[in-house]
Amino acid sequence: MLNYSAWYGSAADVLRYADAAAALGLQLIWPLNNPAWRGRGNLGPTYSGLFGGRTSLSNAEVTPLAIGLVADHPATWGFYIGDELPAAEVARVRQLSATVRSLAPGKPQLYIARPGIERLEPFTDIADIVGADAYPVGSRDPPVRQAAQSARVAASAAGARTAMVLQAFSWSQYKPSLGPPQYPSAHSLRRMRDAAIRHAHPAMILWYSYQDILRSDHPQQRWRNLIHAAFAPFDQTTTPS
Repeated sequence: MLNYSAWYGSAADVLRYADAAAALGLQLIWPLNNPAWRGRGNLGPTYSGLFGGRTSLSNAEVTPLAIGLVADHPATWGFYIGDELPAAEVARVRQLSATVRSLAPGKPQLYIARPGIERLEPFTDIADIVGADAYPVGSRDPPVRQAAQSARVAASAAGARTAMVLQAFSWSQYKPSLGPPQYPSAHSLRRMRDAAIRHAHPAMILWYSYQDILRSDHPQQRWRNLIHAAFAPFDQTTTPS
C-alpha cells in the first residue's frame, strides 16, 4: 500500500500506522515523491509534526531520521522515490535513491512514470521496480496493453522489474469540467488487470486510488468490483484492453 500522507503526523503516529498495517498483513511503500525529498523544498516544515515540531531541521537531518524510523519495521516493503517526473529530475532522483540505499540497504525502491517509454527510460536504472500508470477510461491515455508493453521494454532493458498502476477512479473527480463521472466498470477493471499481466509481466500492480473509491458515487460497490478484479484468476482468453 502506498499512502501519500503517511509522513503527516508525529513519529508515534507513523509507527502506530505501521503497526496497524503489520497487524493486517499489509506491506507499506513509504512515499518519497514530495519535491522536498529531492531538495526542492524543506522537509522540516513540510512534515512539521514528524519530530516534535522541529521545523528547523535540515533535509540532511530529517532524511535519516525518517528513513531510520521505518526501515526495519515489519510492515515496510520499501520506498517510492519518484512519481511522473520529467527527465530533468533524474539527477535528483538518483541522489535520493543513493541516500535511501545507504540508510535502508536491501529495501526495494519503486518509480512510476506516465505512459510512454520515453518518460520511463531515464529512470529505469535507478529503482528496482519501475513502471507506468494507465488511466484510459474517460481520458486520452493509451490502452493498458500499450502502456504495459512500453513499461516492460524499458524495465527489461535496464534489468529492473515492472510495475503497473491501474485506474479505479473517474477523471471527473479531478477535472469536473469533463462532465458526468466515468468510472471503470467491473468488466473494465478485470480487462485492465489482465492486460497488465499479459503485457507487462509485472512484479506489482497498484490501483489508484482507495480514497477516490471512498468519495465515489457508490463506494461499497466500486470497492467490491475492484476486489473481484484484483483477485480473480487470470484469464488467458480475455480480449486485450
